Amino acid sequence: MSKETSLESLTGWLPFCELFSADLNVFGEALRLIKRYDFQMFDAVVVASALEADCNILYSEDMQHNLMIDKKLTIINPFI
Repeated sequence: MSKETSLESLTGWLPFCELFSADLNVFGEALRLIKRYDFQMFDAVVVASALEADCNILYSEDMQHNLMIDKKLTIINPFI
């Protein structure tokens, strides 16, 4: 898929997305997640943001498939 096609697809999804800024609570939660789940910093911020947004599924090919975080969030690898 070309970059242009990818960007057009993403733009089509934006009206259905809720965007928010990460705050100190997200970074504090990320530090907790690093200690508990041994995440890398970027992954921890992504997971902490998903928890803050009350998501129950996070799609990622970079994290462990079917990992349940705090009995609230399941990480799913969409390519498996």
